[in-house]
Amino acid sequence: MALGEQVVFLRGAEPVALLVPYRARKKRQFGRFKGRLRIGEDFDAPLPLGMAQAFGL
Repeated sequence: MALGEQVVFLRGAEPVALLVPYRARKKRQFGRFKGRLRIGEDFDAPLPLGMAQAFGL
């Protein structure tokens, strides 16, 4: 087995799992969406009664 190789686990002749090399996530860029997203003035306002009841609140 070589570094970075995939490994297939079998139960009998049937593949049941695949072990793959770890890929590190790219670092997230802070402020990437600055100026592109807008949150409404009523974002944290209470939900209308019908919607609150639909969510069981």
